[in-house]
Amino acid sequence: MKKILLFLLTVLMMTQTAYAEFNDISDDPAKDKIEYLAQRGIVEGVGDNLFAPQKKVTRAEFVSMINRAMGYNEGIVNEFSDVNNSDWYYNDVNIAVNMGYINGYEDNTFKPNGFINHEQAVKILVEIYQSKYDLSPAGDMATYFTDYYDISDWARDYVKKGTMLSFAKGYNDILLFEPLLEINRSQAADMIYSLINTLEITKKADL
Repeated sequence: MKKILLFLLTVLMMTQTAYAEFNDISDDPAKDKIEYLAQRGIVEGVGDNLFAPQKKVTRAEFVSMINRAMGYNEGIVNEFSDVNNSDWYYNDVNIAVNMGYINGYEDNTFKPNGFINHEQAVKILVEIYQSKYDLSPAGDMATYFTDYYDISDWARDYVKKGTMLSFAKGYNDILLFEPLLEINRSQAADMIYSLINTLEITKKADL
């Protein structure tokens, strides 16, 4: 029994060390969320005890985080011209498309190394939520953003729903959504944490 307790304590200490070593997030508004996700292996550092919170996130990196957060692991082969089976993100892209929360482009590319923007990220979170729970028609909460009409037509309903679910918010200014803002790693962590938290709250309310 003592050996088991010692083993569990060692594992716990190793896990805490792994996610608590980032030395560049002490002043980051998403610090606690980053550590929460890192503890669970959903986000990772970039080496040298750094998280690089201001580094922009690519489409491949974002779907990789999402897949880990949701426990998705079933993919199908997609013949995107810019995704090769030797690429680190090959499986994650296939899983993401198979789960239906993201698609490629009309020219048969996925643009894995393109940066993901705010409205695209919100769409993904809403798609995942809707795949699990019914969502009432979107209200008009998002219209308080002063740049609401800068949001792409296809994205407005997603942003309305995302605002209702606390997935969509202003980062640089509470009244600005900045739909084309290329999100950074801190913002991605904040959004993914919001998804996990909202799904958990909904699950409990559904019991």
